[in-house]
Amino acid sequence: MRIRTTIAVGGLLLVTSGCSPYLGVAERDFVQGRYLEASEVLGAHEGDVGGLSPRRQAQYGLVRGLSLLVLGDPAGAHRWLGFAQRLELAVPGTLDPRQRVALAGGLDDLARAPGGLRYADSPRLPAADLAGARPGAALR
Repeated sequence: MRIRTTIAVGGLLLVTSGCSPYLGVAERDFVQGRYLEASEVLGAHEGDVGGLSPRRQAQYGLVRGLSLLVLGDPAGAHRWLGFAQRLELAVPGTLDPRQRVALAGGLDDLARAPGGLRYADSPRLPAADLAGARPGAALR
């Protein structure tokens, strides 16, 4: 499945360094269109997520959720995009503006996927954060 939030992903994230090199590897894989590899790298480190900073946790959830969405796993995408969304809502600014646009686009795409899963357990991201943003353009 091709989602609009990942059609043009150059420069989506690539802000990770230091203590979680696997997150940087997964982000590079994602940006290069290697979604399965990104998902596998992150899946191998799922047990490490709790030890990451909230910002890195949100990035993990975003990349894993978008990767799973592209790979056709709406339940997995629902789990991880919802995880990233909860972190962003709890501490606004955890994700940068482009990442918030990607998250909102991924959640919208998830709602349109077969089965129409929606992440209804928390409110949507504030519209002011996304004003004037187009998901595809934000990822270039």
